[in-house]
Amino acid sequence: MEHRLEANEYLAGDYSIADMATAPWISAWKALGIQFEEFPKTKAWHARVLEREAVKRALAKGDDIRRGPGLNASGKDAEAARKILFGQRAR
Repeated sequence: MEHRLEANEYLAGDYSIADMATAPWISAWKALGIQFEEFPKTKAWHARVLEREAVKRALAKGDDIRRGPGLNASGKDAEAARKILFGQRAR
């Protein structure tokens, strides 16, 4: 990525699905033990992607979902989520 971003602002030149699909993987840099400072172009690219309004909205939506009732919770919302996720059949 670092090499690719030397000549481009985004992975495919213009912002594209390549950036959308890759940014979440790069967000785990700390957990993966990656020294982000060793990759200044990638770090700058990641910051640019995270500053996009649509990305901010998507990340906020993900946070809302993770704060939701959860699969182990009790109650109507949790039961509805389990019914959607598990036990469905093709017929």
